[in-house]
Parts: sequence; structure tokens; C-alpha cells
Amino acid sequence: MPEIGSGYVRLSAQAGDDNLSLAGMVDEVRALADREGIHLLNVHVDEKSGGYRDRPGFQAWLADLALDHVSVAVVHSVDRLSREGVNVIGMILDRLEGKDSTTGRVVHEPVRMISVDNLDSQKDPTGFRWRFVVAGEVGRAERERIIERNKNSKRRLKEAGRHLGGRAIFGCRVVKRELPGGGVGKFLEADPVNGPIVEEIARRLVANQPMNQVLRWLDAEGVRTNRGAPWSPRSLRSTLRSTSIRDHILDPATWLALQARLDSTQETRSESPKRVSWTGRPPVWVLARGSGVCGRCGSTLSITYTRGHPRYNCTGVVKGICGGVTIAAEPTDAFIGSEYLAVHGELPAMQMIPTWPGQAELRAATVARDEARDALTAATRKPGADIVAIATDLAAAQAEVERWDAIVKGSKVSVTLSLKGYTLGEEWGRAGREDRWHIIHQATAYPIVIHPAISQGGAIAKGEIDTSRIEIAWQVEMPAPTLNDE
Repeated sequence: MPEIGSGYVRLSAQAGDDNLSLAGMVDEVRALADREGIHLLNVHVDEKSGGYRDRPGFQAWLADLALDHVSVAVVHSVDRLSREGVNVIGMILDRLEGKDSTTGRVVHEPVRMISVDNLDSQKDPTGFRWRFVVAGEVGRAERERIIERNKNSKRRLKEAGRHLGGRAIFGCRVVKRELPGGGVGKFLEADPVNGPIVEEIARRLVANQPMNQVLRWLDAEGVRTNRGAPWSPRSLRSTLRSTSIRDHILDPATWLALQARLDSTQETRSESPKRVSWTGRPPVWVLARGSGVCGRCGSTLSITYTRGHPRYNCTGVVKGICGGVTIAAEPTDAFIGSEYLAVHGELPAMQMIPTWPGQAELRAATVARDEARDALTAATRKPGADIVAIATDLAAAQAEVERWDAIVKGSKVSVTLSLKGYTLGEEWGRAGREDRWHIIHQATAYPIVIHPAISQGGAIAKGEIDTSRIEIAWQVEMPAPTLNDE
């Protein structure tokens, strides 16, 4: 009677020259079983990273090894079983030796392991253990080198001004250029079609045109986002905050003036006494949109709801590169807010005020023009009034307005920082969820890190979190602006 076996194959997430096809590896595993006279119960397959052990195929394969009628584990190569090193190798060895992972006692018959790369636990048990452990550690070291190499690659691309990958922000496009040392690289540049649209949006907002009016103009012109959707205040604000817009489309002065304008619209919304309270799922959480990352794999965090309770979860789980880091969102946001207030709460709140040469003169000329228009209107109702002289004065006032308007539009903006008259703590108290996201985003040196949970001696009370898992790096240097105490 043939022995019963269970096979396992994992296609490496890091494709390379030596990365075999999935079908080819499955065929080789089946061929090995046939040569050894083994009937394969299953061949479990994973196409996920070996850096984590919650792979469905891997867990099902381990469950097969605990069955009484399964006596052989057939794999393609041991270095594809895991990229966690001895952590998982020990767990696999427990199954092969029939031991309980908690007590270490033998609870079922040992299981023989054979591999396509000529490893056999029955022929040379001692040599097998050495090769098995070494292969696992080599796989772990290889994964760490790949991660470090990817990080260094992104850093070098950023330092060289090259595109890091992904979709270009609205207003920019990806182009290929020859590199100084040869070859071709991808770069961002202003899009000849959408770039001028971004410039016009900035001009309208800096000129104090309401954002809703800008959105209506975009809709009337048929301008859509990169995804083909109509613009919303959030999508437009997010686009205009992008550093790609700063680096490739707008000049520095216009960029600063635009950010001041966006800050001022947030301030107006925050100070509104009729702010609608949140009664459902909030639009923005503090660690959403890239402001928080997983301490295990570096992926961003997303919000999910469990029985109505929001939690931050690592997006690396979906990508198959992380075992999952999760933490309750509400107490996490409360802790981050309390830390922000402890560090920055007593500091004065400040705002950027853009000014242009001739701005005061334009304002005065506009007032004079309006007064002349009112005088002409009143003169038409009075018998004997010198309407011609008043109309001449209005024409001169209008010409003065146009002259100063041309001067302002042709001049460069200058920006000063002004005291708002209250502290950052008071500003935080008035801020809504969207505003608090921007406050934390600007106050931190890099995204807030949520580390994996560590088992502790005492249980954590319901509604509380282990705050030691939260790593925050505030901006070290504060700006030293020229204050305007008007």
C-alpha cells in the first residue's frame, strides 16, 4: 500500500531569473512523489510572500501533517517554505517529529520530508536538520536583503529626482529620459494639458475665489480627476498639497500662497460655530492617508470596522507581505492628540499671509472706484447734478483699479507668518477631523509607526491600548519667522 503524502509549493513573491513557474514546481513535486511511490493527498499552493506564516496553503499543509494517515511531506525546496528563519523552521520540525508545539511531547507518528532538491529527513536525520535550519536562515537573510535593497533603490531614485513609481499626480506626467551613465529612467514633468489647469486653479484660489466656485468651473469645463471622477473639495485639496505640484508646476511663491489659502479655508471651517457633529463613520482618521505605517512591514494603515468599532489595520495583509498589525482607532487618535498637546499645546498658533506689491493701493483704488460709482448713482436722482464730471471721475477711478490690478498680477508674492492670537492647543480644540489630520501630518517628522502587539503579563482594560506600541517623531526644528503682530 503506498504511503500518503501532502505536498506544498510556494511561488516566490520576488520574481527573478531562478523563479520557476508555479505549474512547473507542482509538476516536479508530483513527479517526485510518483518516483517514491507516494500518493499525494493534496498539493497546497501559495503565491504569497514567505515572510509570514498566515498563508492559507501553508497552514492547510501543516494541518495535513498532523493527520494520522499522512506520513510524508513533499516540497519543492525547503528555502521556499518560509522566509522567517528558525522561527517557522522549529514549528515545521515539531510537525515532522510528531510533537505538540506547546508541550513538546510526541502526540503522533513522525512525518518524513522529501524535497525536489534532494533533501530527505529519513536517510540522514542529523544532516537533514542542519540543512533545513541553514536553508531557512538563508531564506530569511535573503528576504531582508531584498527589503533593504528596495528601500535603498527608492531613496536613490528620490535623490536623483526620478519617479518612484505609481500613478502621476494630476497635472504631471511620467516621461522617459536618458540617464547620464547610460540607460533610460522615468521622471515626472508638468503635463502640457493638465499642468496649465493646475496653474489656473492655483491662480483662482490665491485670488480668494471660493473653492466651491473653482469646483463648479472645473465641472463646467469637463475637467475630471485622473480616475475620471468629478472633483470634490477633498480630492482637489489633496492634489494641491502634493509636493509634485510644488516641484514641477508652481513657482515657490505661488506654492506658498496657495498653501496659505488652503490653510485659511480650513481655519474658517474649524472656527465655524455651526460645525456638524459626527454621527456616522468619520471621513478622516489621524493615521489615515499615509500618516501611519505598520512597524512590521512599513505598509500604510487602513480603517476597518468591527461591530461598528473602527480599527487601524496594516494594508500589507492584503498584499501578502505582513501577518497583520491592528490597533483600536479611537483610543489611538486620543493618545496621539494628547501627545501633540503635551508637546505643542502651549505654542502660539501662526498663519501664513501672502502679500503682493501694490496690494494696498489696489484695495484703496477699488474703494475709490466703488465710491465714485455710488456717487454717480446718487447724482442721477438729483436735478442739476454734474453727471458728466462724476462719470469722468468714475472712469478715472476704474482706470486706476485696472492699473494696480495689472501691477499686482505681474508681481511676485511674499509670505509672512502672523500670530493668530491663540495657542496650538486652542486651535486643536476647535479643529475638526479633517483639520486634525493636517495638523498631525505637518507636525510629525515622518509617519507615525504602530508596532506589533507584545503579550504582557496583565490584561489591558477594554477601550484602552498599549501606548508603547505607538512611535511618534515630532518635527525637531520649529520655523523662526518674522512675526507680524498686527
